[in-house]
Amino acid sequence: MIKKYFDSRFCLILAVFIGLASPIIVESFVEEKKYSSNKIGIDTQYIDGSINEKDDFYRYVNGKWLDNVSIPADENSWGSFMELRKNVLFQQHEVIDELNSQDIEAQTDRQRVYGLYQSYMNLVIINKLGLKPLANYLESINSIEDNKQLVDFFAKLNKIGSETPLKLSINIDAKNSSQMIVNISQGSLGLPNRDYYLDENEKFVKIRNDYLEYIIKLLQQVNIKNPEESAQKILSLETLLAEIQFSEVENRDPDKIYNKFKVSNLNDLYPYIEWNSYLKSAEIPETEKFIIIKQLRYIIGLGNLLNDIPLNTWKIYLKYRLVNAFAPLLSENFYNLNFNFYGKNLTGLEKDKPRSEKAIMLINDSIGEAFGKLYVQKFFPQDKKEKVLTLVKYIIKVFDDRIDTLKWMGSESKKHAKAKLDNMHIKIGFPDKWKDYTALSINSDDLIGNVIRIKEFNYNQDLDTLGKPVDKSKWYMPPQMVNAYYNPEMNEIVFPAAILQPPFFDADADMAANYGGIGAVIGHEISHAFDDQGSKFDYEGNLKEWMTKEDRMKFKAITQKLVEQYSVYEPIKGIHVNGELTLGENIADNAGLAVAYDAYKLSLNGQQAPVIDNYTGAQRFYMGWSQIWRGKFREGRLLELLKSDPHAPIQIRGQAPLKNQDGFYETYNIKFGDGMYLDPEQRVNIW
Repeated sequence: MIKKYFDSRFCLILAVFIGLASPIIVESFVEEKKYSSNKIGIDTQYIDGSINEKDDFYRYVNGKWLDNVSIPADENSWGSFMELRKNVLFQQHEVIDELNSQDIEAQTDRQRVYGLYQSYMNLVIINKLGLKPLANYLESINSIEDNKQLVDFFAKLNKIGSETPLKLSINIDAKNSSQMIVNISQGSLGLPNRDYYLDENEKFVKIRNDYLEYIIKLLQQVNIKNPEESAQKILSLETLLAEIQFSEVENRDPDKIYNKFKVSNLNDLYPYIEWNSYLKSAEIPETEKFIIIKQLRYIIGLGNLLNDIPLNTWKIYLKYRLVNAFAPLLSENFYNLNFNFYGKNLTGLEKDKPRSEKAIMLINDSIGEAFGKLYVQKFFPQDKKEKVLTLVKYIIKVFDDRIDTLKWMGSESKKHAKAKLDNMHIKIGFPDKWKDYTALSINSDDLIGNVIRIKEFNYNQDLDTLGKPVDKSKWYMPPQMVNAYYNPEMNEIVFPAAILQPPFFDADADMAANYGGIGAVIGHEISHAFDDQGSKFDYEGNLKEWMTKEDRMKFKAITQKLVEQYSVYEPIKGIHVNGELTLGENIADNAGLAVAYDAYKLSLNGQQAPVIDNYTGAQRFYMGWSQIWRGKFREGRLLELLKSDPHAPIQIRGQAPLKNQDGFYETYNIKFGDGMYLDPEQRVNIW
């Protein structure tokens, strides 16, 4: 859903001149869900009149949808976001169809997009190659003779997107937001996060057993000797890595994950890793004198594991992580194994998506701006940007006014809060400056080679940012992504073109639903600048305290009430929402909704909102909010989100914030005894 912040992606290039192969036949998707513009802007067909809106507003607005719409067999969740994402994929498929019928000049973005699509669709070649595209990397792992070479190879695999226990990235320096800096952090695991290894709940025990079977089958395909014994070593090693990792909650603390060191001191501080050699293998220039280590405890623990775990176990583990990372792109024997575990077993999918749909998803994830340029040319009218910008300006004005009225914040902190709001950058639709892919070559017959070249290209582009001022024009999300984000280190809010469509925004509909939809999304992203993470960054994007000590303590006390409020929810029996993990998103949901409601009232310029289909403007506003969060999840996917996602489940997002909104109580005359009622002292209003 709405994400708040993206680490910068990084990768590199290898340039070759490749022409296009002959056109191929493209698959069609399932029937597209069409959103027709209507004056009210609400899907009233889904309202369940048998439900009292005062008792369960979410079901009142979405009840007939919840009762009659099933999750598609190839989806692990379904709802407003997913429906729009599917529609955007249809739009992109139109672009692919056009490319399929055209003569395309080589070494252009159109060729790169279509060439990558072709390479993914060409199963004949993919199946013929089998594991060969990774043979050189597997042989290099065989040649590793000591821990120094092992850690150096972590760096080489990192460049091509294969996860290792040590992750290197190049990001904005959180305490000097005008510069980029090298970051070292804990790597990912084969399962979604550390809880999957450490939680003794029977659901996780079963997943671990199934995961072990998956590892065995994958190792058999790679012809690893004694696959059962090797798989157990892999699972045991990952469990040890999980034990030393930071939790999801710890990783949300920007102060805790900012640890700046001189490169020259690293070997003395963490001697089990030969840092100079590792950074050289990662191609980090010797001119870089400082580095940030995000999780110190993890780095110390990893050093101990490198010293204690036999080298051969590490080599088997690297082979497994390499093949597992590329399995979705390899021949069908690897692909099917990977899908059966990660798709069916872990998240509950009943069948796979059409291959053409997954091809487009790969393009979005790897050369998103190349495709995004083609997407906005066809599907994003320029006047829409101005209409959305009008909403943004109203919402910022309201947020500014609300800062003035805060009772918990003193004048000194308010001055800094308003400065942060005044200096917030707004990006809507698509980048002013597109990413330059000139140095990237795509071969329509070489899927793995394409993906590796893309990873290396991105890595090299990030390397090139070191020692230079931060590029403020950069986007960290392509325009065809149905999402939005706030970046605290650039103090910017970003709204890609794809989310600026119904049900979030309809330029032809009444504005009440638009303010309840995209307006609240805009308010949400602005509010991230002032949540428990974003509020630690100043107006220039530096990690620097600007609240007084007294105000920070008051802020923590109020937000703790929100932690407790959300921790009560239990979407799966025995597994509650993590109120600490989801705190930032919950702050943003509640503040964003409140600000958007006031902005809607302001937009009326003192006039009475029209009544449409017997609904007042205020009613349509709150209905607009609740309908964008309609949705349902398969249990496996919901379990994963509860353990790793900083957002509360969507059903809760569509309901819980309403209970804290004074405007909602007034609009629907909510009283004590109603299901939507919270005692005034339990309601949380921060911004």
